[in-house]
Amino acid sequence: MPEHYRAHRIYRIRQNLIDSKRRIPQRTWPYAMVLGDSWMAYPGRNGDFISHQTHMFQALMRLHESPVNWFDAGYNQAETRHSERHLEDLKRFARARIQLRHLFVSSGGNDYFADASRLILPYQTGQAADALLSPSHLVAARQRVSGFYQRLVQFRDRYQPQLWLIGHGYLPPVVSNKPFSLFNIPLGGPWIGSALKEHGYDAAPDALKRELIIKLYEHLKVTIEQSFTDRNGQPLPRTSFFDGTSGSHSLNYLSPDFWADEIHLSPHGYRQYVAALVRQIQSLGLWPMRP
Repeated sequence: MPEHYRAHRIYRIRQNLIDSKRRIPQRTWPYAMVLGDSWMAYPGRNGDFISHQTHMFQALMRLHESPVNWFDAGYNQAETRHSERHLEDLKRFARARIQLRHLFVSSGGNDYFADASRLILPYQTGQAADALLSPSHLVAARQRVSGFYQRLVQFRDRYQPQLWLIGHGYLPPVVSNKPFSLFNIPLGGPWIGSALKEHGYDAAPDALKRELIIKLYEHLKVTIEQSFTDRNGQPLPRTSFFDGTSGSHSLNYLSPDFWADEIHLSPHGYRQYVAALVRQIQSLGLWPMRP
């Protein structure tokens, strides 16, 4: 059975989504998919999950007032290798004559964050931030992430040619020592903060640590953005990349209130972030979704 969120129907078992084609009125609603990591599935910090949207998916559904059939393939701690398992779903849905309209993808963050202890080198006094990141491990992370997005585009082009792929570039966090917790019980992280501590950055200037985090996030952002462009740097057909760090979006992500922990946004942060993303795809005529 599908889950309900406001007017929407959420399916996590692909056969249940396929069976929705037999039902009225669900078969007249548009079909969409979310794919990826905790930015699509974050359960919320402390009590936030009880009364607030705590991830991008919920914020998207709140902003789309008319009903949508959603296939939810987002879950916590997913790396691109986990998200890649769902590429076959594009083929399965096509065979069932389900035409997805939008695929919101949030993948690549954990390929960098979970590997932060290898991406960041031991602290050395006098070294610039660029010299404190491991070139070989950055290349490996880029290859994993860009390879996933390239295969995603290939599956889309072959099985769901009308599907719009909508990706994003994450944000560089303000803090690096706040773990994920529920009701003040730490359950994970801090990911970057732990890597910095492991490599002796307690003695490093705060400005250097901040620059190091920004460099890491920029590397990830550029990797995803370039996966959505051709050799001439132009966007691939039916793709939209959202860069939340662009000044045109007026996101105050440097405020601590924008963040729930080290790498996840607060309910306020996700609400502002997704509203800006939706404004971007509205300009392309992609919102609200149509059957």
